[in-house]
Amino acid sequence: MTPLSELRVGVLVPTRGDRLMLLENALRLIGRQTIKPHRVEVVGDSPKSEACDITYRYRTGYEKMTDVDVILFWEDDDWYVEDYIETMLVEWDKAGRPDLFGSRYTLYYHLKLKRYFKMSHESRASAMNTLIRANIKGIDWGKDDNAYTDTLLWMGASPLRNRSLFTPCKIIAIGMKHGIGKTGGRGHTDEFRRYVNEDEHCNFLRSVIDEESFQFYLKVHEQLRDNGIAD
Repeated sequence: MTPLSELRVGVLVPTRGDRLMLLENALRLIGRQTIKPHRVEVVGDSPKSEACDITYRYRTGYEKMTDVDVILFWEDDDWYVEDYIETMLVEWDKAGRPDLFGSRYTLYYHLKLKRYFKMSHESRASAMNTLIRANIKGIDWGKDDNAYTDTLLWMGASPLRNRSLFTPCKIIAIGMKHGIGKTGGRGHTDEFRRYVNEDEHCNFLRSVIDEESFQFYLKVHEQLRDNGIAD
């Protein structure tokens, strides 16, 4: 078995050129990881339509990344702790190195509302917290305009039968919701009633993320407030 230190790790970032500031921050977060990826694949080609096409971008990136052993999905607008890759690899190794691996919960933070909630999963992880083995043939990705890649990967009938979830002992990532761009699904941002935890003074957010990220997302909040973007 290949030691973790010798694994070729890939990071796949789906984007479509409509939130470049967020993508720049995502690349900064990747660059500060305690374990640096062997390859970062940004799938940012021009969209074919106005439809959400995140599944197309995950599928395309996965098929391109044939020179790595494992791939971590990394969403362009979300926040990841500096040892995120390391944590995922260590826990994946403990679980027996399954084909598909991820976190049992997702923490979502709405940047305009300054509220958040935690979503627990019984049988899947969110795409933003998913690790997948590379070079698996016959994966059923579903339609390219499917907005929820994670549901089909984890719940559908595909070669990814060896799957495992873990519960992180700390917050390792936050799904940032804002309504900028059309890369992914929109269900979490439309249902404001889910955001039951208020963070009026951003004390929660500041206690979790690094200061540079905090200042960045604070600027995003100010832009959302000024521009009236609500979802």
